[in-house]
Amino acid sequence: MNHRLFTQGLLVLLLLVVAAPVPGGAAPAMAALEPSLRTVGKGSMHWLWWKLYDARLLSADGRYRRGQRPLLLQLRYARDISRDQLLETTRGEWQRLGVDGWQQQVWSAALARLWPDVTTGQQLSLYLDGKGSSHFYHQGRYLGAIDTPAFGEAFLDIWLSPRTRAPQLRRQLTGER
Repeated sequence: MNHRLFTQGLLVLLLLVVAAPVPGGAAPAMAALEPSLRTVGKGSMHWLWWKLYDARLLSADGRYRRGQRPLLLQLRYARDISRDQLLETTRGEWQRLGVDGWQQQVWSAALARLWPDVTTGQQLSLYLDGKGSSHFYHQGRYLGAIDTPAFGEAFLDIWLSPRTRAPQLRRQLTGER
């Protein structure tokens, strides 16, 4: 067997194993999460004159501090957006924020297995639990989790990093003036 072909096959297998979402068995129910959390802030994301989504950030005490858990980010979409568009935008933001290319590939593969297409009015949510797992929900239905603490930080950085593409939305979500 060709050594290069074997190495590529092993790399693909490793990518699939490492990026495998955690099964939905022990997930907290979305209906149980929201009452235990308080809104930190909310705002809307626009591109040119089109509204893309409304966003809301929740925490246990209604305040945001980097690295704190639990956190819940909810995005209610104002447009139809395909899963592929969501993935492409996420990868682009990670690249812009300096996330390692290998890590982008691993996490993107996991998200590709979790995320659906979204239509106008639908909500995608991310709940970061106290153990470092990132749980995704669509319309309140559990999709699965990525059980890597670094993923949650990198994903939230798209909105909450000081280097975000949307500083006004960041200020709204984090409760800054």
